[in-house]
Amino acid sequence: MKFIPTRGRLFRFAGPASRAALVLGFGLLAALAWLSPLRDIEPRWGLSALYAIRGVRPAPPQVSVIAMNLRAAEKLGVPARPDRWPRSLHAELVDGLHEVGATVVAFDLLFDRAREPDGDQRLMQAMRRSGNVVLVQYLRRDKLHAGNSWAVVDRVVEPLPLFAEAALASAPFIVLKARDGISEYPAFVPEGGALPSLPLLLAAIMEPAPLAALASAVQIGGAQGTEGAQGTHALPSQLVALRRLAQADTPRRAALLNKLAASSTPGWPSLLSVRNPRVTFNFYGPPGRIDTIGYDRAIEWLRSAAPEAARLRGRAVLVGLSEFNQPEQRDVYPTPWSSVEGLDISGAELAATALANQLDGSALRRLPATQELGVTAVLSALFLVPWLFWLPWHAALASVAIASVYSVGAALLFERVYLWLPLALPLLVVLPCAVVVGLVLRYSAVERQRVRLRTALTHYAPDEVIGQLARELQGRDDLVNVVCLSSDIEDYTHRVECRNPADARAWINAYFENVFPIIRAHGGHVVDHAGDSMVCVWLSRDQPAAACLAAVQAGLAIHTLCNTCQGEQLSATDLDAWPTRIGLHLGPVSLGETNVGDMLHAQPRIVGDIVNTASRIQSANKALGCRVLVSEPVAAHLPTHSVRPLGRFMLQGKAQPVGLVDPMPATPELSALYAQALTAREQGLLDAARSALDRLRAKYPNDGPTAYLLTQLNASGPLSLSLK
Repeated sequence: MKFIPTRGRLFRFAGPASRAALVLGFGLLAALAWLSPLRDIEPRWGLSALYAIRGVRPAPPQVSVIAMNLRAAEKLGVPARPDRWPRSLHAELVDGLHEVGATVVAFDLLFDRAREPDGDQRLMQAMRRSGNVVLVQYLRRDKLHAGNSWAVVDRVVEPLPLFAEAALASAPFIVLKARDGISEYPAFVPEGGALPSLPLLLAAIMEPAPLAALASAVQIGGAQGTEGAQGTHALPSQLVALRRLAQADTPRRAALLNKLAASSTPGWPSLLSVRNPRVTFNFYGPPGRIDTIGYDRAIEWLRSAAPEAARLRGRAVLVGLSEFNQPEQRDVYPTPWSSVEGLDISGAELAATALANQLDGSALRRLPATQELGVTAVLSALFLVPWLFWLPWHAALASVAIASVYSVGAALLFERVYLWLPLALPLLVVLPCAVVVGLVLRYSAVERQRVRLRTALTHYAPDEVIGQLARELQGRDDLVNVVCLSSDIEDYTHRVECRNPADARAWINAYFENVFPIIRAHGGHVVDHAGDSMVCVWLSRDQPAAACLAAVQAGLAIHTLCNTCQGEQLSATDLDAWPTRIGLHLGPVSLGETNVGDMLHAQPRIVGDIVNTASRIQSANKALGCRVLVSEPVAAHLPTHSVRPLGRFMLQGKAQPVGLVDPMPATPELSALYAQALTAREQGLLDAARSALDRLRAKYPNDGPTAYLLTQLNASGPLSLSLK
């Protein structure tokens, strides 16, 4: 058999420092993956999964969308393009909404060009009468050629002065487009003096009291009279002033920050104090989840004073393009809720969603980048740790359990406190990598275990035994628990002496050819045999009872084969017989090399007191007149009615007594009478012990343990019997 060296071990599962270093290194690699482009899968896969788990949720009733679409254009008899609709129609809508009591009306249309004079005048007058119309501004990006280079200039396109002066306010609304869809928008647009975005301005109009209180506390003008038009007109300037004050390094800034910290209004403290804040949409569901009314239907309700129009009282109404016929969709944006048919959300509904998030405080929050990185690193470590300590199936189940618990926690936080934790990167990237690394480590550990076993068993175990042991050990340390069986042929020396070498070899080969299959059939491994002696092991793992039962059954099967057919009539000259003595013990052994002589001479061995003790138990059969004996640790895993405790014996070379048990008593009566005699002997009641033994002797004259106990009744010393 070829010897395989054990050099170059890459990793030892037994080293806590190595395990800690590996976990830390894998966590750092996962953190680096978080910094890589792999993080971009979160908006597409992670956020979509969280929305899918949460499902749709009701939008707040304070927001409605009046949809300009092809169906409404056909009903009203106006051009299909919304920018060509008569402005007199918009004037009628504004007047009607004012009459039913809408709080604010926002147009997601850019009125930057003059149209028919009469229509423009009517719309301007309607805006003045209502005093609650907000217009959208447009951010235009121009490329200017300067010499040999190009310069990018962003500028805000305002509505016509005719409308801008009549409207309550105007504000931009910019969404941050990403490769996988829309998820954020800037709270303030830097161009034009840090203008508040349209959703923030509308939220301030809907709930003006908190901002007015903040402005008054830090003595910002325009804070009074928020109920009237003049005070409402001051809201955009108040927002800008509060924002600039929160970012400026002045004594008044501290007072504002203290007020913001004490504010219970959701969203405003971080929006005002954080530099370049971005707001993450929390969509309520697929397109159309926000209350949406067709433009034609709204006009019909308002013209006829229908009861349905009353639902718009006290609401923020956003007017803009909102098409639910996919081929006709324009001004739309992909989101995690975009349908498989390609139906996306319109700009008007997107602004309405942002406003609704601000009103109900449900805008999504993300952890700071360093904290997300830390979460990813910790999860990666947790995914890997089970693979360093447990068997593969257990480790896989633990990894799945950790991933499930984290997913449930992330889903609950997303639903209840609107916290968006990373989900796709940990589950789709880090977890599979941890499983692959764990399997590679497990495989390499099994291979190293195979090398150590081959080194330990190379002189006396075949390759298939080594491979099977390595697979069963599954990368465990060298120290393993086994049930050890030691056997020996009685009077082996004389039996070999009476034969010529060729016959002796055939005789002993026949013995092993009959015994080895019994060991293998019961799940054992023959790890040593020399002459007539044999050492076999059963790995106990976490189920010592099964290993003990299998080993004892193998021992009894060998006893049936070798002993029961010959009985005590065998003579020393009966050379065809294999009368065999068997001993079994349970405990730990070490699989590895043992240095013999000097450090340069290493001999492979299975080392442990268990092997020696099993051999001593096998020898005890001779003195006790038995064929099979097991130790108390083995008998503890056997049915109590099938064994007979024989007492505690001082075996040769042992410092402590060992309890021996007969695994095949003749009858229950024999076991009961022997136990009675043994108890009386240990209690010093020698007459009672002798009486019980005499009865046993009379009924079972060939019982070896009874005969031996009779010889030891008068022995002095401890209660344990003496066997040398």
